Amino acid sequence: MQAHGYSQSAFNRQSVLRCILFLMGGNTPLKSLYLRACLLDVLMSFLPAEVDKIELSTQEGTEQNRLLVYQHEQHEFNRFEICQKEFVPVLLELYRDVERTGHAAQYYDKFKFRVQISKILKFLFQFKPHLDNLHASWNRSPEMFVGFLNMLINDLIYSLDHGLDGIAEVRELEENTSSNLSESEQEQKTNEIGEKRDLIKYYMLLAYESLDLLYYISVQIQKPFFHEHILPRMATLVSVYLDRLAGRAAQLKIGNMEQYNFKPRFLLTTIVKMVLILSVNEEFLRALVGDDALFRAEYYEKAVRFLRKHNLLPSREVDKFEILLQELIAKADERRNIEYINVTMFLLLLLYGK
Repeated sequence: MQAHGYSQSAFNRQSVLRCILFLMGGNTPLKSLYLRACLLDVLMSFLPAEVDKIELSTQEGTEQNRLLVYQHEQHEFNRFEICQKEFVPVLLELYRDVERTGHAAQYYDKFKFRVQISKILKFLFQFKPHLDNLHASWNRSPEMFVGFLNMLINDLIYSLDHGLDGIAEVRELEENTSSNLSESEQEQKTNEIGEKRDLIKYYMLLAYESLDLLYYISVQIQKPFFHEHILPRMATLVSVYLDRLAGRAAQLKIGNMEQYNFKPRFLLTTIVKMVLILSVNEEFLRALVGDDALFRAEYYEKAVRFLRKHNLLPSREVDKFEILLQELIAKADERRNIEYINVTMFLLLLLYGK
C-alpha cells in the first residue's frame, strides 16, 4: 500500500514490545530513567481492563483470575517470546530504579510508575512463563531481587503510615466538630477533611497495590523474604500493622470508609495470610518475637477475634493463626528467659569472676 510516496506495513505489535523492553532495560541507550519509565504508559494500553478489578490476595480475586487466564492466554505479553523472557526482570529492575528518576517531580513520579508496574506484574503472574521468570530472576540476580523487595516494602510502609495517619486525623476532626462553629469555620473544616480524603485515597491505592503484589510474591516464592535484609523488615511490618489494624483499630473507625478507599479488612486479612505463609521459617518466627516493644500477643488475639467475628478467613486459617500465636508466645518467653540467664551470668561474673 502506498501513501504520499511511502510504503506502509501492518502494525507489528511484537516489534513494538521488543523495542519498548529494550529501551526500558538495563542496556538501553536512553540515559533518562524518567523517559524509560514513561514507556510504562504504552504497556498499560496493552493490559485488559479487568486487571484493575482484581485483588490477588482475595478469594474473589482468585476466581476472577481463572477467567482472566482463560480469556487472555494468547495475549501479546504471553504469546511473544521476547515478553516471556524479558518482561519480569525488566520490570523488577525498573521498580527498584525509579526511586530517583532525576525528574523535577520524581517524588510523585516513582509512585505512579510503581503502581503501573504492579498492575502489569499482577497480570503477568497469572501465567506460568512469567512465574517461572520470577523464580529465575531470584536465582540469577538475588541482589536485584532483594532491592526490588526492599523498595516494595518501603512503598507499603510509607503509604500505609500516611494513609492510616490521615484517617486518624480525619476521625479526630470529625469528633471535634462543634455546632458552635461559624459558617466560615465549618467550611474551612469541611475543606480540610476533603483535602485529607483525596490524599488518603491516593496513599491507600498505593498501599493496596503494594500489599497485594507483596502477598502474591510471598505465595510463589518464600526464600527472598528470609534474606538478612528483608526478614527483619517483614517482621517489623507485621508487628506494626497488626498493632494499628487490630490493637488500635478504634482510632481508624470513620464513617463512609469507601470515600477514603479504606479497606481495613483487606489489609488485616492479607497481612495474616502472609504471616501464615512465612511461618514455615523458624528465623521469621524468631524475628517476630525478637523485640518486646513490637511483639504484643494481645494484638494477635484481637486479630483472631476480629477474623472470627466477621468470618473474614476460613476457620482452618484462623485456627492456624491462633496456634501460631501460642507458638510465638512460647518463643517470646524462651527468649526472655535466655536473656535473663545471660544477664544474670554476666553480673555474677562481674561480682565473683577474676
